[in-house]
Parts: sequence; structure tokens; C-alpha cells
Amino acid sequence: MTNVRLLTIGKNRTITLRLSINYILFFLYIVNTIFVPYDNFSLKKLSFALLIILNLNKIISRSTYGKEKNIVILFALVLPIYTIIKSVVLTGDIRGNILSGYTGMILLLYFVEKVERKNIVKMMADVLVLLAILVDISALLDIVGILPVFRNPILMWMYSTENANIGKGPGYLLGYYIFIKTTPMLLLALGYMAERKRYLICTMILVALVLSGTRANAALGVLVFGLSLILAEKNNTKKALIIIVVIILGFYIFIGQEMFLKYMTYSASKIGSDLVRAGTLESILDSWKKSPFSLFFGQGYTSTFYNMGRMEWNSDVELAYWNLLRRVGLGCFILMMIGYLYPIRWMIKTKKNIVLAFAYLMYLVGAYINPLLYTSTGVTVLLFMYCVAFIEYDEKLESSSVEV
Repeated sequence: MTNVRLLTIGKNRTITLRLSINYILFFLYIVNTIFVPYDNFSLKKLSFALLIILNLNKIISRSTYGKEKNIVILFALVLPIYTIIKSVVLTGDIRGNILSGYTGMILLLYFVEKVERKNIVKMMADVLVLLAILVDISALLDIVGILPVFRNPILMWMYSTENANIGKGPGYLLGYYIFIKTTPMLLLALGYMAERKRYLICTMILVALVLSGTRANAALGVLVFGLSLILAEKNNTKKALIIIVVIILGFYIFIGQEMFLKYMTYSASKIGSDLVRAGTLESILDSWKKSPFSLFFGQGYTSTFYNMGRMEWNSDVELAYWNLLRRVGLGCFILMMIGYLYPIRWMIKTKKNIVLAFAYLMYLVGAYINPLLYTSTGVTVLLFMYCVAFIEYDEKLESSSVEV
């Protein structure tokens, strides 16, 4: 009897230790993905690799059932392995293609979360709120004269390590350009908090999106927040319209005219960037004219093409969808898009988390002109969406069945 009790205690301690290690590794992965997207310390890759190795049995066991399992396996295992092998054959670059192609495998962490249920969703939402706080406080400290943005040690370190772009001047929205390279992920946090009607936090996140200084972040953030207000009062359309009109009038009366002029100035300054993107797209289309088969079979992850927009040979460019299509080919691209859009389809079908689904859709729209699609950032966003769409839905079903 004593031996059985000792074995039980030992087993429980082992399980507790493993759960703690998983939690720490998840936390390390999320923090590094959001605050150090360039992965300067390689902690993102290390924590991901350890999570996969330590939980391989769970990934294998949990990948055998569930309505979403086939999509996850296709996106996280079949497509990465196939496209990496194909890219190596096409380009001869083994290391580069593995580093570019493995990112889809991040979605395998979904099966780990499905077992552990350590609430990676809440963890990621909270870390994104911390990102918004960092942006807002950095601007506030500069405004009151305590700590200028160009002397802020955190921002300057992020700038020097290529994790952020920092600027200040009348040409930027609200006068600041505090663009930490994962700020588009704040759209997810905005949708997540809006679903829970935490509007004070939503306002803080929206301010951070505007302070990031990009047209896409600001415009898409306003759209998400506006939809959340409408849906919050879906049974009182008149009240919802009044709320939105009051916000628009208040915005215009206090800062609207000045902001409009800044937006027009900022948009004019970005014409050069738009011309570069137009030249990039023309170059990608031209590469398919020269080699029509590459449209269907792809050119490889590390393949390059002459970019007329920048007048140089490039592999990574801002037009994320076009570049992914160029790299993997039409068939693989379509299958990848199914993986990206599947959580939206499920949320619409179940009528749950509609605002979050819209926020995610806006993220995908913004990813058109940013390299935030098939990257560790983009696939971590996808992991977040699968966890919300399926694990939280399953938990609600389980709790309701227990109540019955």
C-alpha cells in the first residue's frame, strides 16, 4: 500500500513538473514572439523545439481525432515538409529553406494546448496588452518630457536589434511612429477584449495601433473597434449608431481636422512605398511570364527574383501573399489559405467570437503589405485563432454537458 502511494505521489510530482515546464516554455515562446520577433537570443526557436520534443507523444495522440485535426496536420506537417523538400531541390539551399519553411509547424503546438489547456489564449492576450502598454507609456513619457522616445532604452534596443522602427514628427499620426514589428497582432487583442466588453483596454490598444504610425494599423483598428460597438448593442441599433456618431463627432471636434491633415501628409509620404510595392508585384508577375511552370510548382523559399521596385535581387518582400505564392506554387498556396481561413469559417458557423473573427480577418488584410503571413508571427496568430475557435468551444460543450 505504501509503495503504491509513493508511486502515485512520484507520478503526480512528475506531471506537475512537466506542466510547469510546459507553461514556462509557452510563456518564453509567446514573450519572444511578441517582443523579440527577430529572435535575437534564439529563445523562440529553442522554446518551440523543446515544446515539440517534450510533448511529442501528446502531439501524436491528440492528432488522431477532432474535427479540425486534418487541417492542422495538413498545414503544420504535410505542407511544411513537402514545400521544404521541394525548395531544397529547386534552390539547393538546405539550411535556409528549413528556417523559412518550418514556421508552419508552430501550429503543432495546438495539440499540446489541447491536452494541457494552460490557457495560451489568455496568456497571449495579456502579453499583447503589455505590448500596447509599452507603446502608450513610451509616447506618454515623451509627451510629458520625462523620457524622449529616442532615449528610451527599451525602444532603442528594439530599434538597434531590428525589432522595431522608431520615429517622431508632425508627419506621423499622433506625431509618433512607434512600430514594434508585431504591433499588427494588437488587432487580435483588440478583438479578444472587445468580445469581453473590456472597452477601456480596447481604447488603450487602439491608441497603441495609431501610435504605431502605419495607415493599416490605424484604419483596421478603428474598423474592429467600430464593429465591436455595433455588435455590443445589436439589440439596440439606434443606441449603437448614437455611440458611433458621438465618437466620430468628438474625434473631429477635438483632433479630427489636425489628424486629417497629418493623415494626408503621411499618406503622401508613403507614395514612394506604394510605387515600390507596385514594382515588386510587376516583377513577380514577370517571373511567372518567364517561367510559367513556377506559378504552379513554386520557386522555393530562398529563391530570389529581380525586384524592379527596389532595383535589386530579393527573396523576402512586403507583398506577403504574392511572395508566398511565388515560393510554394498555386496548389500549396490554396491549401495554406484554407488553413488560414478555417477558424473564421468555424466561428461564423458557431456564431461565437464574431468580433475576434473580424479582427483576425483584418490582420490577414493588413498582412497583404507586410511580411506577417507565413512567419512565426503569422502562424502564432493562427495558433491563437485555432485555440479560441476549437479548444474554448470544446470546453464550453464539456461544461454544458456536465451541468446537464
